[in-house]
Amino acid sequence: MKPSAPLACALFDLDGTLLDTAPDLAWCLNTLRQQCNLEPLDYPVIRAQVSNGTIAVLRTGFPHLEPAAFEALRPRFLQLYRDNLARETRLFAGFESVLAQLETRARHGYEIAQVIEERSQGLVSFQVASLYPVLNRLESKGWIAGRWVEQAGQRRRRFYKLTAEGRKVLAAQRKDWRGFLAAIARTAGLDPGTGGSNA
Repeated sequence: MKPSAPLACALFDLDGTLLDTAPDLAWCLNTLRQQCNLEPLDYPVIRAQVSNGTIAVLRTGFPHLEPAAFEALRPRFLQLYRDNLARETRLFAGFESVLAQLETRARHGYEIAQVIEERSQGLVSFQVASLYPVLNRLESKGWIAGRWVEQAGQRRRRFYKLTAEGRKVLAAQRKDWRGFLAAIARTAGLDPGTGGSNA
């Protein structure tokens, strides 16, 4: 058996793991519907089809199109998506906690994982091996900046700090989460201030 070629690189697709792009697809579909003089659909209706792929999303918006007309519409939808990547993209729940640990000072990956686990009393934790792809993606988005630091008697470590853009993202995420948690508390009949029931 001939040996396989050496691995040149490994690609990780974190769309749907780190970043939620479903709002982008929903925006594109509703924009296309409006261009066709149709009313926009509610977000949950579109969201339910996102994991089934773009054809399912497009079919949700245009369920009665003939096959030829549907195929003609697909390139318009995909082009609209390409032209508006990350327009409505947001972090999935939990990843803002990584940004929060870099708000006051630079930290390396292992320390970030430790602090998150300590502050959440063990309820939220990251395996270091899975944290570094997250940090790489946050850095590629320009939300954090990393630099290698060498210290005597220790191995070289990469320290990360929050950028100005990252602070804006963190502030927006906190605002969204405050509203979300308040809504959950109201729905469950809890007092947001005490965690107790209003019943």
